[in-house]
Amino acid sequence: MERTISLVVFSDGATDEFGLTTAMLAPVLANVPYQVILAANGTPIDPDFFAQLPFAATAVTSATRVPPGVLLNGALAQAKGDVVTFLPAGMQPEPWWTAGVFELLERPEVGAVAPRIVDPSGDRIVATGIVSVNGGLHLKDAGAGRDQFSPLLPASMFCSFLAGLSIRRAVIEQVGLFDVLFETSLYDLDWTLRARAQNLAVAYRPDVTMRYGRPIPFGPGLHSAADVARFRERWQNTFGAAIELERLA
Repeated sequence: MERTISLVVFSDGATDEFGLTTAMLAPVLANVPYQVILAANGTPIDPDFFAQLPFAATAVTSATRVPPGVLLNGALAQAKGDVVTFLPAGMQPEPWWTAGVFELLERPEVGAVAPRIVDPSGDRIVATGIVSVNGGLHLKDAGAGRDQFSPLLPASMFCSFLAGLSIRRAVIEQVGLFDVLFETSLYDLDWTLRARAQNLAVAYRPDVTMRYGRPIPFGPGLHSAADVARFRERWQNTFGAAIELERLA
């Protein structure tokens, strides 16, 4: 079955890094039917940038900053592909990444696939999500600079951040849209946990790598107190202390 893909390139503010991602898309997707959606939160996209793109793209923007779920749900309303991949502006995928992602998405029990994400140097692995390791749950690759898993074998995640995540459109329709009540973050972890609650696996593909174009901050203080409280309220009784919620505060 030939897959079609909608790429949602999103920015929460400045749009100057869209070009780092869009420059990589044409060669990456040379043999895959695709659609590109540029989503900018509270910032217009320069019309001259659109004119220089080597492919057609759809813009989804908000005049003022809105919760990320509002922006991304707007992008999903425009998505036509049977797979939707979310790329933060500045993220650079490898040319062959679609093959590994599509292979896992062929499995009916897999709802979404997350890649291995590295910083600009390629040496430091950026946190991707919360994973199951030896029966416990841990925030994966929380800036440790190394991968906890085999570089070849897919692993199962309990939840994933949105960067690089590919989701079957039918799964989005089944699970629902992003929760717009998260002010700044954790809406992605929440969505993937909702998928797991419907017995859909979130797979980690460590042999598929995407690279950030700039250093990414990580650590306490990145999530608002309101978002952490909402996340705790919804999931604490499900997973208890096993989820390292203190890492999210």
